[in-house]
Amino acid sequence: MEEVINNNEVKRALQQQLNQMVEENEKQYNDLIAYIENEKKQIEIMKNKTREKKSSINRITHEIEANTVLVTELKESVMEEEKKLDEYPKLIEEINEQLNLILKNFDSSKLEYNTVKLHKDYIQNEWKRKLSTLYNLLGFEIILQDDKIAIEFSNIQPGDPQKKYRATVALHNGTYEAIETAPRLNKFDDYVNGLNKGLPFTTFCCLLRKSFKELK
Repeated sequence: MEEVINNNEVKRALQQQLNQMVEENEKQYNDLIAYIENEKKQIEIMKNKTREKKSSINRITHEIEANTVLVTELKESVMEEEKKLDEYPKLIEEINEQLNLILKNFDSSKLEYNTVKLHKDYIQNEWKRKLSTLYNLLGFEIILQDDKIAIEFSNIQPGDPQKKYRATVALHNGTYEAIETAPRLNKFDDYVNGLNKGLPFTTFCCLLRKSFKELK
């Protein structure tokens, strides 16, 4: 009888130890699962931050490219203006010749009138020329058509400055949609996606103009 009791006690003791081991293993397993889930969340957070940084880098890269295009074109314009400065002495000489003609053919009262008029005409012509240069350098036209926006460029290719280049987007509830470009641009969809991610509209236009200029 005593031997049976001892066996029962041994069984109970073993069962208790087994239950304790199972509980400890379950706790370790649950702790491990919780740790893995937490690590997954941290990895997802890092992925989101990486995507945000990549998007920010792409936006900054687009802006740098667009600004580089503008700086390059402005430098070219300045160089053209510097070349034209060489023509100013000749222009001054022509003005002096016209003044000499006025001196020979008109009296003093008419001389004053024609001198002032000549100077005024010269200034007006210079301003018109400078404004025309600025328009040709930076000018583009935006055409609104219902829910569509057409951006039209000219003076892109030196061989055919009158040729029109057009890009069309649609605007739906604050989101831009790529419609078409003429001629076709491979990066048009990427530019429109950038526009929806915060790319400034002026930068978007500069990138379009750059891509059109790169077409052959």
